[in-house]
Amino acid sequence: MQSKYIPPYTAVGLTSETKFIQHRDEIPAIIDEIANLARTAVFFSSFELPVKLVALTEGALQGFIDEVLDMSANDFIRDIAISLEGPEVQKLKELAIELNVYLAFQARTFDDKYEDRFFNQNVLLNPKGEIILQHYKNTVLYPSEHSTTPHDVLDQWVEEKGNELDAFYPVADTDIGKIGFAMAMDGSYPEYVRGIAMNGGELLIRVSLPAPIASKFEIQNRAHALNNTMYVLGVLGGNASMDDTSPIDIMGGASHVVDYQGNIIGSKQSPNKSFVAGTIDIEQLREFRITSPIMNWIKDLRSEIIAPIYNKQILPANMNRTNTAYNAESYTKEVLNGQVKLMLERGIFTPPSSPNWEERIVGATNNNEESE
Repeated sequence: MQSKYIPPYTAVGLTSETKFIQHRDEIPAIIDEIANLARTAVFFSSFELPVKLVALTEGALQGFIDEVLDMSANDFIRDIAISLEGPEVQKLKELAIELNVYLAFQARTFDDKYEDRFFNQNVLLNPKGEIILQHYKNTVLYPSEHSTTPHDVLDQWVEEKGNELDAFYPVADTDIGKIGFAMAMDGSYPEYVRGIAMNGGELLIRVSLPAPIASKFEIQNRAHALNNTMYVLGVLGGNASMDDTSPIDIMGGASHVVDYQGNIIGSKQSPNKSFVAGTIDIEQLREFRITSPIMNWIKDLRSEIIAPIYNKQILPANMNRTNTAYNAESYTKEVLNGQVKLMLERGIFTPPSSPNWEERIVGATNNNEESE
């Protein structure tokens, strides 16, 4: 069971300009610009220790035009979504080889097995340009984001990929440590990051969170690192514009590297093109995990008394069983407000004392099969 020694190295998170593209043909030029930023970031970040990992943020390739315009899934698939076998990813593979790094990126992708639906993926390339990890976003930014999650097609997903940790919280066992992803809203749910940790994850790459939620990004990531005894590389985007004439900061660019005790060991706050760098010492993490009597927390989980927390369905599964079921308006009315009603009915939420509070969730339907 002896593991191979992993020397300390530098991890880099890259903040590039977010461009709201109209067509996937725009992506190669964006990658060229990202490549130039990455070359500079790797050069300067290598002054102390060699750079072994570079992570791009969510939206770096395609932006978020689908959310802003409430695009139909079919229009987005036709014009903007990409395939992992396509030329865009090939350019990123070439960059990973050139820089001799693990390269993490995000893209909204289509899969012919899931007609009329697209996914939001994190992908990890190794220094040979090979895809070694694919993570599918488990919770999207409701109600504006219309990408499909594994839970939205749960029956088909389980039939294809199984129902173990790897199906929802995959981890790549690499020569720089065991790496997993939590994209954007995924990191707002501690259970998803705990899934990465329970699958062996040692370094979590967390990308993106929009304003004003981005103000919670650091708090969440430091808690994830501490609670799961893992490193976290958190990478936020910065300036974005619909037409290149009026850029505005949409995420804050407050990127950071957090050690396994929740300490910030590298930080950068800039909405402009920038990067964050920090030292990752996997050997030190592994030593701490096996020697700390207390702060390697997950060894003491009492799973039997945790399980009842989740024994009732909350958000219904298979909502996109055959197609992308909702636009922004219908999702708010038919799903989100229904979930509020469910929490009230189960006594989990207590209504406010203000009059006519029910009107604020008027129109809510409860499509949860196990509601009481």
